[in-house]
Amino acid sequence: MEQAYLDLLSAKNELRKIQQKHRICLIANASKEAALEHWIETEGGRKVTDNLETPIAIVLSLLDCYPESKQGLTIAFEIGSSHPTVSRYLTGDLGNYGQYFEKCNGEYRLTEEGILFISEWLGTNNHED
Repeated sequence: MEQAYLDLLSAKNELRKIQQKHRICLIANASKEAALEHWIETEGGRKVTDNLETPIAIVLSLLDCYPESKQGLTIAFEIGSSHPTVSRYLTGDLGNYGQYFEKCNGEYRLTEEGILFISEWLGTNNHED
């Protein structure tokens, strides 16, 4: 009986994790759509518009491939910034944005906090629990 109760608690916890992941994916997809106005097509490829602060542009670049990751050089190209500056933001050495990024296999991707941040910035965080 005790094991069945523990199994039930474990299953309930897993369900919460799945629901949270689904919620974040919904928010990310709505944010991707809203972010389209901040991208431009150039002869050199697709880029984030020039009129944004560097950390916002970095988050938009990573949002574009969410839940996948990107190399810092690719992000720097897409936002028109230097690779060292982008790296400093991604690692948290510059600004208070480090919690929005996580490193994986030498690349970076957005964390849940990053998705919620850009969603709020874009005005798309209207998905309730």
